[in-house]
Amino acid sequence: MTPDQNALVLSFLLTVGGLIGYLRKKSKVSLIAGTALGANFAWASKLMERGSSQGINYAFYGSLVLLASSGPRFYKSRKPVPMILTVLGVISTWYFYRLWA
Repeated sequence: MTPDQNALVLSFLLTVGGLIGYLRKKSKVSLIAGTALGANFAWASKLMERGSSQGINYAFYGSLVLLASSGPRFYKSRKPVPMILTVLGVISTWYFYRLWA
């Protein structure tokens, strides 16, 4: 998969995850965060598709935000959803860092 496709997959996963969090637990934070990060990754994907290096920046910093927000929640709760988000954050940060650096 190309970097823009990876960013688009992350966009989809985060947006759907935020929507599911809202529907199951009425969590507005999940909805807002999932939608915002999903939009960030969708925009990053579009920029990468157009050949702009700014897309990598958006994806990398979005990955850092995902990792920074989910890591502490996983550390405290040890629950599956923060764990999955943390793993996604670690993998995507590593992946986009390699492209960014």
